[in-house]
Amino acid sequence: MKFWIVTPSYNQLDWLKLCIASVADQATEGVKSEDLGVKQQNNLILNTENLNLGLCEPIRVHHHIQDACSTDGTREFLAEHLANSSKLKVNGYTFSYESAPDDGMYDAINRGWKRAADDVDVVAHLNCDEQYLPDALQTIASCFSQNQSADVILADMIVTDDVGEYICHRRALKPYAFISRFWCAGFTAASFYRLSVTKTKNVYFDISWKNIGDKVWFNALHQANCRFKVCNEIVSTFADTGDNLNWTEQGRQEGLRYMKEYLSFMHERMGLLKLLSRINSVRRFFKDMVCNSPDHYSVYLNASDGRVTKLVETPSVKWNKKAWN
Repeated sequence: MKFWIVTPSYNQLDWLKLCIASVADQATEGVKSEDLGVKQQNNLILNTENLNLGLCEPIRVHHHIQDACSTDGTREFLAEHLANSSKLKVNGYTFSYESAPDDGMYDAINRGWKRAADDVDVVAHLNCDEQYLPDALQTIASCFSQNQSADVILADMIVTDDVGEYICHRRALKPYAFISRFWCAGFTAASFYRLSVTKTKNVYFDISWKNIGDKVWFNALHQANCRFKVCNEIVSTFADTGDNLNWTEQGRQEGLRYMKEYLSFMHERMGLLKLLSRINSVRRFFKDMVCNSPDHYSVYLNASDGRVTKLVETPSVKWNKKAWN
């Protein structure tokens, strides 16, 4: 299965290096089947269900960085990484980048996705401050293979602080069109789409939104009659640095705009909105009760040093967002 991963970038070189490393080690094309188990054991995956079921398949992954003319050395690093990856010729892994002006993060993602060739199976995007866990794409490939009718797969993620320490984990929920007006059922760091979502259904991000376009995106997926599947596996990490775009003042202003455009019928029903929020929290709580809690995860803290295993001593689904403290 071939994945096309896009990362929008602007002056986040230190984070970008970690993100790239976490994508580069996902490819398994050319790896002998008997070696896959060793690879997964060494990477300390969270769950070996796919391996036990014999569902491993060759993974090809192309990582495209859409950079908005960074001035922090990103362009020089990308040029060097492209040269090195071409020399290494790692089986199943390819890389590209473009450094050009864009109209924000969502425009950058759209541009990257439109570059995907017709032989790509799955597209996704991973921000600079996010990483894939070991064999994340193998897990998603197996889920797509078992659910041929699914257009979108939503998986789970771990939230870390800015030095990779565990904060909590978050579970994706089965999305419903009405509920998606209020909250995203999944997380973009752990969301994956068949190429047909963009190429055939023509669903792309609305670039008039600069911070909370994810909410609008989920509504667009429903409007395009996309079929969702939830994968109860933790496949990625998101770093809560306190500087994430959604939680800026501009993000809050966009939240008000979203309320007017998508939730105007709730203007005088704030009590109901709070009730729905609690119901959503209860859904996440009960889902977590029936899923295996993570006891460790493996991330890059320095791209050149390999993955570091972090233990989870007290698993939790409670997220006290740093930007809100």
